[in-house]
Amino acid sequence: MSGTDWFLGEDNHSYPLPDLAAFTDALLRLLPQTRRSVIIQAPELDTPWLGNQAIGNLLSRHLRHHPRFRLQLLFNDARRAVRQGHHLIRLAQQFPSYFDLRRAQPDDQRHAAWLILDERALISRDDVQRFRDGSATPNAPLAARNLLRDFEDRWQRARPDPQLRRLYL
Repeated sequence: MSGTDWFLGEDNHSYPLPDLAAFTDALLRLLPQTRRSVIIQAPELDTPWLGNQAIGNLLSRHLRHHPRFRLQLLFNDARRAVRQGHHLIRLAQQFPSYFDLRRAQPDDQRHAAWLILDERALISRDDVQRFRDGSATPNAPLAARNLLRDFEDRWQRARPDPQLRRLYL
């Protein structure tokens, strides 16, 4: 991984993310620069990178300090997160108008994981099990737009997970 700074919306270079540490580092580099939105596609709600406390703190800070900030997370499975508890579930409870969690319908589920920051930056990985084949591109508006179209279609059909709803009571 390059030691240079990455600037959200300015750098068109795609940086390879060969492992979980590189994926997490990419998030920690780009999330602080985000001001409007984070869109997340995750196979499981409880993943090593979504469970990372530093990432959770950054998302919490954005929700608290940026009044127009929005966070949407579309996932396939939340069983482990419900069993063990998860800081993102608590954040969604605290900020229901700004943070929405939905479970994808069975036909709409994806196995890749990705994040789109401010509709420009893209952090993704294709190998769900081994964190291989990941990349981060601080400025990828065309790729982001294509993923957002697919995400929005699936988001409209997605529903709140009944297991998470019980936690809101």
